[in-house]
Amino acid sequence: MGKAKKIISDERRTGDLAGMGAVMAPLAKKMLGRKAFAEADVIASWKEIVGEDTAAFSLPVRVDFKKGERTGGVLFVEVASGAFALEMQLKSRLVIDKVNTFFGYEAVQRLKILQNPAVVSQQPLYKPEKKLVTAAEENYIRKMSEDIKHPELCSAVQDLGRAIMSNNKSDI
Repeated sequence: MGKAKKIISDERRTGDLAGMGAVMAPLAKKMLGRKAFAEADVIASWKEIVGEDTAAFSLPVRVDFKKGERTGGVLFVEVASGAFALEMQLKSRLVIDKVNTFFGYEAVQRLKILQNPAVVSQQPLYKPEKKLVTAAEENYIRKMSEDIKHPELCSAVQDLGRAIMSNNKSDI
């Protein structure tokens, strides 16, 4: 008697696509060896662990543990420059606490900061001060753009109006 054929409904088919985690986990495990669990999780979730501001100028490289242990490790983090290294050093206790909270135990005891110019900062060096328009100016901008039917164009024209209104205030 032949094997029974499995019937899968069309709504359950995925077209042989797999989730990114299912594909990357075995690959990361091969590349990272025994340390794969800790390192892959920290690297994949770095932005969620430390926040966007810190993740913008830093990159976790690896976690080293003493032989046979999974606690009290050293987290190696690369930063783009000396200025970012100083900032990371000042934030080190907070970063360690956040990483340990992420794992649920004291996985990391120390932070080792490495400077690497190849780590490009995602953080702008200068954040212009956002100038707001008054309620009357906002109403004027909306009234001037109310005849525009295309929503994206209307939004762009309103943004331009706000920029013009706020820039005129700095000249006074």
